Amino acid sequence: MKPSDLTLPLHFVDWREGQFEAMVWASASTSRFVVANMPTGSGKSLVYVALAQLIEPDRTLILTSTKGLQDQLMRYFRSIGMVDVRGQGNYVCELERADGKDWVMVDQGICHLGVNCLLKHHGCTYYDAVRAASKARVVVTNYSFWLNSGQYAEGIGNFGLVVMDEAHNAPEELAGFLAVQMDEGDLGIIGRGHPPVKFWQEWATSATLPMETRLAQLVSRVPKNGRPPFSLFGDIRRFRSLVGRLKSLSSVDEGWVMEREERGTYRWDPVNVASRAETYLFRGAPKIFLTSATVTPKTTDLLGIEPGTMSYMETPSHFPPERRPVIWVPTVRMRWDGGKGMLRSMVNRVDQILARRADRKGIIHTVSYSRAKYIMENSRFKNLMVTHTTSTTRQVVEEFKASKQPLVLVSPSLGTGWDFPYEDCEYQIIVKVPFPDMRAEVMKRRSELDDDLSQYMAAVELIQMVGRAMRAADDVCETLVIDDSIQWFVRRNRRFFPRWFLSAFRKSETVPAPMPKLWHLTA
Repeated sequence: MKPSDLTLPLHFVDWREGQFEAMVWASASTSRFVVANMPTGSGKSLVYVALAQLIEPDRTLILTSTKGLQDQLMRYFRSIGMVDVRGQGNYVCELERADGKDWVMVDQGICHLGVNCLLKHHGCTYYDAVRAASKARVVVTNYSFWLNSGQYAEGIGNFGLVVMDEAHNAPEELAGFLAVQMDEGDLGIIGRGHPPVKFWQEWATSATLPMETRLAQLVSRVPKNGRPPFSLFGDIRRFRSLVGRLKSLSSVDEGWVMEREERGTYRWDPVNVASRAETYLFRGAPKIFLTSATVTPKTTDLLGIEPGTMSYMETPSHFPPERRPVIWVPTVRMRWDGGKGMLRSMVNRVDQILARRADRKGIIHTVSYSRAKYIMENSRFKNLMVTHTTSTTRQVVEEFKASKQPLVLVSPSLGTGWDFPYEDCEYQIIVKVPFPDMRAEVMKRRSELDDDLSQYMAAVELIQMVGRAMRAADDVCETLVIDDSIQWFVRRNRRFFPRWFLSAFRKSETVPAPMPKLWHLTA
């Protein structure tokens, strides 16, 4: 059977290694939850879209972590009738566009004030997209839209198959959706002081009715005809949001943690999201397909999926291990409380690696901004290095990828969501095993209930880092890890690592010679 036999786009001429077997296995499984660990570059999207074609006429929903992946899926599969839908903030309000205000998005539209907008029924890009998605057989959206649409907005119907791509992100996506946050400005509007440590549910309950009354007063000022001023609209949006958050806090159970963050912000998080996955993520769908390069039975445990209700498989990588080695070069054990001696050892080893690789582009994963800054200031190769802030990531990455000259991108935050194929990156240096910050109260509580949590989270992040620059069977990228914690970490946590990662992992007592340049390997 060829992909075209399932009416898939003609540019998918044949299956990659493992794709057809994964699709057949998933379609034949009688389990409600089907979990496939598929390596980077294995072509997960073709597998689950083919699965969607097999279950016709049932509808399929595909959930992604990023809008970029939504764009990619639409480029590949629009021809089969796939429909894309996103949150209101992604669509320009056509009513305001007619007045030259193409910066006003639908989430700021007057339809949210009870004003009847005729475009809502036809001509509004957002509501038209929702209607199209509610009728389409294959729909792609992001986790955020799916989670919010089930509670706050128009639904897009029921689905026979829900595909959760990048499924390792699903527990955190759900936790982020459920979390509630308030800043000093919000508390000033509420006017009841700071929430108490032990009785914040009662505090939220007592504040809800007065806020609802004030919201009703604001809404009553909306003119029957014409558009309200933006200042009034902004006030209504904020009060409506506050009422929603207060109601959420009033109804939560004891399994939540309140914490005061920087600049007086308060945040409430659920300790365990497993009991809420069915309500907000799965929503009664008869079949759920979870896939990722890092999804494991641990992921399903965090989502409350019972072992007896799922089938699990791990597909092998068709990328030769010798083209994607993960090499531990003993250097120093990186600790959060390490001193200057540790940092100097780190930079010296980085420079030894770069000295033999200054003819190509590479990435240094630092895990923290302070460590990135130290490398930028102390490396002998600082003239080859570029880095970014939280607001310049996309710009710097695009400039790095466009460069035809050797560069080193020093970054604490490119572990997921970015691809650097071929000459975009031919080597990576991981200076620290990416253990999560467990100092937040909610993380402390979660780790008390789950001894493996921090180890699992670090393994997921490490695997994602390794996969950033190895994107095809004829690609090449070496990853060098200089944090000596990697030795015990991999040994103790092998169950969190797929076989394709372990097959590429090895130790080198000295800095290995660089791999041949990519052009040489493909000549």
